[in-house]
Amino acid sequence: METTFDVLGPLRVRDRNGVDHTPNGVLGRRLLAALLLQRGAVVPPARLVDTVWGEETVPNGPAALHSHVFRLRKRIPGLPVTHEPGGYRLAVLEATIDANRFEALVSEAKVLAPNQPAVALQRFDDALACWRGRPYAELEDTDDGRIEIERLCELHRSASEERLAVLLTLGRAGDAAAELAALVAREPLRERPRLLLMDALAACGRRAEALRVYDAYRLALAAELGVAPSPVIRARHEALLALDDVHAADVAHDDRDNAAAPAAAAVRLGLPPRPISSFVGRQRELDELDRRLRAWRLVTVLGPGGVGKTRLTVELVHRVADRFAGGVLYCDLTTVDAGLPRTSRPL
Repeated sequence: METTFDVLGPLRVRDRNGVDHTPNGVLGRRLLAALLLQRGAVVPPARLVDTVWGEETVPNGPAALHSHVFRLRKRIPGLPVTHEPGGYRLAVLEATIDANRFEALVSEAKVLAPNQPAVALQRFDDALACWRGRPYAELEDTDDGRIEIERLCELHRSASEERLAVLLTLGRAGDAAAELAALVAREPLRERPRLLLMDALAACGRRAEALRVYDAYRLALAAELGVAPSPVIRARHEALLALDDVHAADVAHDDRDNAAAPAAAAVRLGLPPRPISSFVGRQRELDELDRRLRAWRLVTVLGPGGVGKTRLTVELVHRVADRFAGGVLYCDLTTVDAGLPRTSRPL
């Protein structure tokens, strides 16, 4: 096998016998990392000088660069770096770079996941085993480096999540739940791990914990970003609320359409999801609303935000639903905040 170049972590160069040929100096490692990042392309000397030395002033930069290229060739026998019109070019096989092997394994695993989950799991494990740390760490202070680092890190996050989804497909919800809890702790604002953790806990019969995962996510989003959870995870939350006596594993799949179906069914039946906490201390108001609903066709509940109008109304709907032969229509508008003029007034 050719010399291999590992960039998923601190730069490492090894020959076919496993002998380490990693450059000793910081500048040499930065130069090699820059050439690997732009592999196959001719990189102008000025660009390489800026990447390797940064803002440091380098007297006779082209000559200093040539000297470091010479040292790289001496340190790594057979290194295919050439000086061409316009700059330097490193021509290495894609398979000799661990980042490319990682991407290829992840792509293969995603294709296999729907029909061969066990094989896909092995591919994901092989891909993640390539990861030794933050990629292209030598170039974190450069624009090109930061772009590639973020791209690879996002692919790593996505692969980790897809692997855990495969674990759920294979029925290993307990294993997935433990890993997902750690992933959620590292990425508290990322939706997919929360969604998968809710599924895993529900599949383990821990429905109340799954609901708490959503509540914690909703509060974190509001506090950090001032936004509400997406319709996808809200639908999963509503589906769990609607599962009063149904085993939670029925919805423990990573199929977004299936996730929304139970919530949609609850709307078609007309009843809003029943809250999991008990209703205490508002019996007088509930009785009064019940009385008014018997006397009037339209009853409107008014009050400042946060006093419990929605909860009171939901309890009323569940109490009186049997009186209406045509059923009840429940429309949740709690997340609607767009499309209204700022100076709107009652008609």
